[in-house]
Amino acid sequence: MNRFSIKKIKRSEVEKISLAFKKALDKDFLYYPSEIREKFKKIWDTKFFKKKESYVLLARSKEGKIIGYLIAQKPWTNSGVVMISWLWVDKNWRNLGVASKLLKITESHFKKTGVHKITLWADNPKSYYFYKKVGYQKEGTERNHFWHLNHIIYAKFL
Repeated sequence: MNRFSIKKIKRSEVEKISLAFKKALDKDFLYYPSEIREKFKKIWDTKFFKKKESYVLLARSKEGKIIGYLIAQKPWTNSGVVMISWLWVDKNWRNLGVASKLLKITESHFKKTGVHKITLWADNPKSYYFYKKVGYQKEGTERNHFWHLNHIIYAKFL
């Protein structure tokens, strides 16, 4: 029995993902300073989600509530590499396969388009084990980087 579904966003859902993104920032990304969260809200706004180079998946509960999302940028000029910017799952839905499925669908989609590698930065130590578990390899560390956080660079070859 499927408790959730995952689909690419439609243009009509841009406002919903923008609102969900902003709520998640203020709820689950408190390790970012408030002024940075406010900047993120301006960068990843409805205009961003309408861009053709944006790839966004939404996970929804059976009742239609947004319970997770994955935001990535399509590869630049056939570079073959995709960068995942954000992966978020509502706390009540964690450890139920939502994030794994968001990644698996993304990997499958981009593999069909000729992408050979997906990268992401992880700055929350709680996520490190998860990325390793789903096949991402640590490629490096940006120490004391943006906002004095350590950013671990993970990648997966498709």
